[in-house]
Amino acid sequence: MANVEVDSAHKPPTTILTLPQELQDDILDRVLLSTTVHIEEGTRRDFSPDDEDMFGPLKRKLTNTDISRLSDLPHEIASLKLVCRQFAKTVGGKWHSKVTYHFPSTISFIDILRQWPASKVSSLRYAYIRNFDCIITNDYGFMGMDISSALSFFPGLQLDTLTVDNMALAPSGQNVANRDAGYSIIHFELERLPFTNGWKTLEYLSGPLCLLPSQQRESEAKVAQHKTEKEECDFHLDIVGTVRPQLGHLAEFRERIADGSGVPPWVAAQLVELDEWYAKHPEAGKPGEFPAKEVKEVKEVTVRVQRGSKANYAEDGSGSHNSDEELLRSSNWMEVRKGEDKIIDDSMHTPFRSRAEQLK
Repeated sequence: MANVEVDSAHKPPTTILTLPQELQDDILDRVLLSTTVHIEEGTRRDFSPDDEDMFGPLKRKLTNTDISRLSDLPHEIASLKLVCRQFAKTVGGKWHSKVTYHFPSTISFIDILRQWPASKVSSLRYAYIRNFDCIITNDYGFMGMDISSALSFFPGLQLDTLTVDNMALAPSGQNVANRDAGYSIIHFELERLPFTNGWKTLEYLSGPLCLLPSQQRESEAKVAQHKTEKEECDFHLDIVGTVRPQLGHLAEFRERIADGSGVPPWVAAQLVELDEWYAKHPEAGKPGEFPAKEVKEVKEVTVRVQRGSKANYAEDGSGSHNSDEELLRSSNWMEVRKGEDKIIDDSMHTPFRSRAEQLK
């Protein structure tokens, strides 16, 4: 029998549509999993840049009067559907649980999910949130509300991966919050966030982790307590990034010791452990210093938390709330959001943001 040679020039080209269906599905999943849907900011609320006294009369500056919005078909997905008719059909509605939603602030996260039906909230799987506190007025002054509180607004939320970008530290580890507050913010967030619900894996991004050794021990104790109380023996909290302990107001404390005015005992104890840590890690330099050779362009994952294999991590809305957070949970969010008498600051005001850009 004669061999028949096939002219390769006449072979039909291989395209995604000529591949087996399982390979088409795998390629589509990979494309969707690498796709980020960006949320646009809504109303900007913040203190006037010339208002130095945050507890004085507030001057609100609103750049628009609308909440954060997202179309039913984000342009990132619309572009994918233009590839071909079959691709558009295959994408269908499954893209929502594959893509990563990028929220520019905590308040935009609440904005968008409050507009979704419960079924859409519960099918969300990947979220990246830049964690700016929003400031709420109450009878006593102000209080901050961050992503740890906001998660409990949405019963049924069950993310595969929650990525939280801490905005108090620049990638270098330098403090971008006023009055050295950033180091306290990190400590406060890591006291609460790893023990919330609504996610299976938590990735926490920041500059070099500034927790003191005693604060790391506190975290280890909370993990042990969580494992016992929740019967979640395979719960893991791992510090996976660079550690560089810091203490807010360090220069002020040193000065007070030098001039004899002294510091509270708890501060003295933290100064001792800070100095001891740097003595054991001379390669890290000195506290409060940020060697130029170690300055990073982007933040890294510094803490990764993994819920137990049998954990019921879906948010049930039963977390503890103070009266102000409860009001925001139960009220008409759209009306509260557009008003000017409850939420006064999204912590994204220009001085903070400019400082963050300078320290990148």
